[in-house]
Amino acid sequence: MEIEHKKIQVKENLNLRFDYEKGEIRLFGARIALTNFIPACEKIDQMFGTGGEVIVSCMAFEQGRQLFEAMMVNNPNESKKELLREAVDSQPQGGWGITSLRFLTVDPPEVEVAVKNSPVKTLKGSSKHLIGSFWAGVLSEYFGQQLKCVSFSYDEKEDRLYCTIIA
Repeated sequence: MEIEHKKIQVKENLNLRFDYEKGEIRLFGARIALTNFIPACEKIDQMFGTGGEVIVSCMAFEQGRQLFEAMMVNNPNESKKELLREAVDSQPQGGWGITSLRFLTVDPPEVEVAVKNSPVKTLKGSSKHLIGSFWAGVLSEYFGQQLKCVSFSYDEKEDRLYCTIIA
């Protein structure tokens, strides 16, 4: 199975909503904040060295897991597959590039994540985990089991970040 990004229009109560009176943004009912995490990753790397990768990986994983969990709770009539498609399609709205998922195997899960024009342009340091561990969290919730990101690559010519997620 492959899930490719498709252009979508923002759906009321399902996708990205801005509430200017409350000062909040919600994605599929889950509250989010738009920010550039790359400078924070660089600082974490300076402070903690390679230990920074563990910190960012844990944070991004939990963010992805909690987001997909909230999507399922807030949209009980949507299938997991449809919600996963919505999560992929929403990535450009948050500035995370154009994402596609390629399911290499389902049992055990092995998924290749490819992100065109990712805000992460390097394999050095912790920032790559913003993509890989986030999707490991989303896909862990999707498959109902703990998954992890095991490899990263970046194609500079295509401006595409790749990572592989497995059980």
